[in-house]
This record gives sequence, structure tokens and C-alpha cells, in this order.
Amino acid sequence: MSIAQYIHKLLPPSSEITFLYQEDFDGDNQDEIILGLTNCETSPPNFSVFFISYNGQDLTHQCILTNTCNPESLYDESSGIEGIIDNAFVADTNGDGKSELIITLITGNGHFLTPYLFNWVNKVPTLVWTVNKTFYHGSLDVMDVDLDGIFEVVIEESIWYGKDILSLAESSPHMRLSNLYKWDGKTYKQKPFQPQDTDRIGHNISLYFLLSIAKAKYNRAYELIQLPYFLGLNGVDDNSFDSFLRYLNKNILPILNKNLEKGLLIPADLGYFKGEDNDFIFRWSKDKGLIKIHSITINPKNPS
Repeated sequence: MSIAQYIHKLLPPSSEITFLYQEDFDGDNQDEIILGLTNCETSPPNFSVFFISYNGQDLTHQCILTNTCNPESLYDESSGIEGIIDNAFVADTNGDGKSELIITLITGNGHFLTPYLFNWVNKVPTLVWTVNKTFYHGSLDVMDVDLDGIFEVVIEESIWYGKDILSLAESSPHMRLSNLYKWDGKTYKQKPFQPQDTDRIGHNISLYFLLSIAKAKYNRAYELIQLPYFLGLNGVDDNSFDSFLRYLNKNILPILNKNLEKGLLIPADLGYFKGEDNDFIFRWSKDKGLIKIHSITINPKNPS
């Protein structure tokens, strides 16, 4: 029987292949198969992940992970597994020369993400790492950030930052944080990391800036701007902190405070915030490798 025929026999009615990987996972110099299946006719969809390998000349399979109650699975509903498959990756994340399997599951109507990382211990797929939290609107990727030949796990999430001045809805553009997890010889240790999308970083910086000036933390806001660009031609002659304060007090703070007196700002898009009377539009660019704000356009809602 071919491998394809064997897999076809595993497929329950109404199931779809969610992911499929083929390589030597357990180091026996023979390729194995990792297969993810989802039954879309159930609600929520049931899924199963299988490890297919050779036992001598014969193919055999083991259910690794499922969100159903399945005593034959290594990890199932009774192990606390819930949600549906979001994504799956294979990459060498610990430097042993073999790929690990990383599966992300989502719960709460797709709002919360949890990662599960499997390594082969004595040739058995074993859950060796997860995170004791869920990531709101999370997304996961694997990348060799430091170019050492070993992949890191990078998880982005949204946080409800800025509620003092922002009216945040679930669909609003939130601040995005990145979490990097790198193998340290014993476990996957969290390290500081920045979102990779320039516009996401710019949006984060815009939020920091708005909250800083609203709370009179002007020194912090000053560090977030590109000089002299932010201050216009006047900044060519004087881009000092005092010059920045004068610019704020003349051009930004009176309008911002007037809008906040009437209600919270609504984040409409990345770097775009709507007030009762005015819209605030941020623009940013790279300055010596850092993303900094170079301008803020303030538009009246009802220009005369």
C-alpha cells in the first residue's frame, strides 16, 4: 500500500487535510508524516493530528493531538486540549538538527491563540512546551531572528492599551506586542522582540505618543519623534526639548484636550484616531534604525 492510500484510509467522512509535512522527525533516517485533519461538519470542528511512520516494512499511525475525547490519542480533551487548529509549523527550534512540530489552536470564536510544541522523545511525539496564557488575536511564526541556524518562536498579540484616552472595540486596531521564545538549552525562554511590520510599530509609537502627552510625560513623547522633521523648518534652527514643548502647546495639546473633554478618541486605522471635533493622523519613518513619528496631521471634522 502506498503512503497516499494509507492516508486516504485514515480520512473520516467530511474531513479535510489541514496540514501535511513529510521529513525525518525522529532521526531514524526515514521520513515520517505529520497529518492534521479537521471535520468541518461538527460544531465546533473536531480535529486530529496523526504521526505516520514505518514499523519495519509496515506503515503505522499514532494520534498525537485531538480536541475530542480519544483514549488512543497522546493528548486529547482530557488533557485540557480545546479549540480548533489555526496553523502548524515544522522547524528546528532547539538546534538538534531535527524539526519540532508547533501547532497553534484558537478558542473563543478565534480570538485567543495557544501554542503547542512537540519534540520526539525516544521517537515518541511529546508535548514539551506551551505557554500558560492565551494570546488575544494572536498569530505565530517561526524565524531565525539571530541567524544562528536555530529557529525562534515568535507570537504576536493585541493588547487593550490606551483605554484612558481611546474608545476601543474588538475590531479596533490595537497595540500589537511580539513575544519571542528561544531555546536556552532547557526550555524556550521569552526575550524582548518587536513586531516586524513597520506600520504596526508606527501605530504602537503613535499610541505611546498620544498617551504620553495626555499624561504630561513630555520627555517620553520627545524621544518618539524624528528631529528636526517633526518640528518643521523651525526645527532646523532649534530642535531642543523646549522647542518641542512650545510646538506641543501651540499646535497639538489645545486641540487634543478639547477633543478629549468631549469624549475618547476612536482608533479608525493604523495611526488614525478620530475625535469629536478633529481627526489625528500620524506618519512615521525610520530614523537610525528606529521607527519615529515625523508628522501629525490634525483635520477638523467639519471644515468651514
